[in-house]
Amino acid sequence: MAGSDADDRADKLSLLLIVITVVSALVVVGVWLIGPGLLGLGNDAQTRTVTATVTEPAPCGSPDASETVELTLDGEQREAVYSACGHREGEERQVAVPIQPGPGQLEVFDASAEAGQGGLGRPVSLALLALSCVGGGLFANAMATKGARSRAKPNTA
Repeated sequence: MAGSDADDRADKLSLLLIVITVVSALVVVGVWLIGPGLLGLGNDAQTRTVTATVTEPAPCGSPDASETVELTLDGEQREAVYSACGHREGEERQVAVPIQPGPGQLEVFDASAEAGQGGLGRPVSLALLALSCVGGGLFANAMATKGARSRAKPNTA
């Protein structure tokens, strides 16, 4: 009888691990298909890096501070809003500009903020997501098993 209980527990654990693996795989595949933006890794707008000169600096006291910069795009001098603060007038910065900026107000970002999104960022994020799925499933199993054990113990009081 004791061997039967151990076999039942082993079968339940095997089934649980299979279910956790399948659910984790589905979550990871779903996140992969949705795209890197879900993990905060994507750069959907194609950009190029150009040198810009700060013309109107902004102090960093405001949460949405932005500066004005001048840059040359395709031989044309343009003014742009630079999502940054704390630079000196005349300071040169490397900024990310959309490949096809179009007419009107141009908004640029620090080029270094765009760096580092390639390489291992996405695979590592997906692996960590898979591990968290497995960990969550095992934690849920541990809590359910603990609850079942406490209900199965007779009160001797």
